[in-house]
Amino acid sequence: GAADGYDSAASAGGPDTLQLYYNSGTSNMLNGVQVSTGYTLFPENLVSVDLIGRAGIYHNYSRGRVGEYLIGSGNDDSVYQRTFANSRNGVAFSTSLGAQASIPVTDYISFTLGYELIYVANVALAPGQYAGLVNSPLGGRHYNVRNGDSILMNGGNIGLRLTW
Repeated sequence: GAADGYDSAASAGGPDTLQLYYNSGTSNMLNGVQVSTGYTLFPENLVSVDLIGRAGIYHNYSRGRVGEYLIGSGNDDSVYQRTFANSRNGVAFSTSLGAQASIPVTDYISFTLGYELIYVANVALAPGQYAGLVNSPLGGRHYNVRNGDSILMNGGNIGLRLTW
C-alpha cells in the first residue's frame, strides 16, 4: 500500500500489521600479550604427546552497530529504519589448553595432530547487542556497545613438522 501512515484497528481500511526486526554487528580489535607454556607428557620414540597452555590480556577496541527496522504490511507497507553505532575500549582475557601429538617419520620430519580449547572473555558479540539500546529520560534512544560477552572455541589441527 501507499506510504500514508500505518492504520489502527479503528480505521476504515483496517489495521496494518507491524513487524519489528533488529540487525546487529560487532568487531573486536585485540592487542596485548600472551604467555605460552608446554609440557611433554609422553616423550616416546614412536609418539610424543605435549600439553600446551596459554593465557593473555589484551586491550580490546570494540565497535558495534544495531539497526531497528519497523516493517508494515496491509494498507501501508512502509519500512522505517534507524541505525545506531558505538565503540568502547576495554580489557579482554583469553586462556587456552591443548594437546599436540607428534609421530616422527624421520629425524627431521614428523606428522602432528592436535586439539585446542580456547576461552575469550570481555568481547562484543553481535547476538545480544540490541540490549545495549537505552531510552533516555527525555525519550531519546541511544546505544552503548556491550563488550562483556565471552566465547568458547575449539578446534583440531593436523600437519607436518619439518626440523632442520
